[in-house]
Amino acid sequence: PAWFSVTLIGDVARGAHWTRAGARAGDVLAVTGHPGRAAAMVALAHRTDPPSLAHVPLALVESFGNPACRVRAAAAMAKAGGVNAAIDLSDGLAGDLAHVCAASGVGAVVLERSLPEDPMLALAAREWAALPPPEGEAPATPEALFERFRFAPGDDYELLLAIEPGRFDACAEAAREAGTPLFRIGQFTPAAGSLVLQRAGGEEVPLPGRGYDHFG
Repeated sequence: PAWFSVTLIGDVARGAHWTRAGARAGDVLAVTGHPGRAAAMVALAHRTDPPSLAHVPLALVESFGNPACRVRAAAAMAKAGGVNAAIDLSDGLAGDLAHVCAASGVGAVVLERSLPEDPMLALAAREWAALPPPEGEAPATPEALFERFRFAPGDDYELLLAIEPGRFDACAEAAREAGTPLFRIGQFTPAAGSLVLQRAGGEEVPLPGRGYDHFG
């Protein structure tokens, strides 16, 4: 057994740093990349006993073991302006969004129709569904698995941001020029602590998934 603790220390211009606090009702909820791939990789690897990467798509293994660095994109968006709050997705989309909302005193609505398509996540869901379900679990459809992976705890290290509506396009262009896709997936609301997923048909349900529990 091994245990490692790593601390990185840097500096930023006074008043220019991003924190979890600062998101405001009406801000655009945006994410970089495709959250959920790390959770899918870990889930697939643990479908065998002992765990194995033999049946996990190589692209998923790479996304987990060598996550894309978003520093250039973050610097470009900082220069474009309009980012009021941000967090990296190390606890999962649902969990880290909850952190931002708690620190900012706001809620959020995620729009199912605005979530980016992700063929890699869809492949992982099909691979999982094709295997016998774990003991004690009911079979799950690829669609349900896709959603589970997308919101589950996972070390994607993508960025989740609260952006002023009038600056989103400028931030998206800045991120694109830095080689990073930025997606508008919802909006922050004044309903503090309320995390909602709006289905494509308009129905609103509690946001699925939970964050990683560091003390569980």
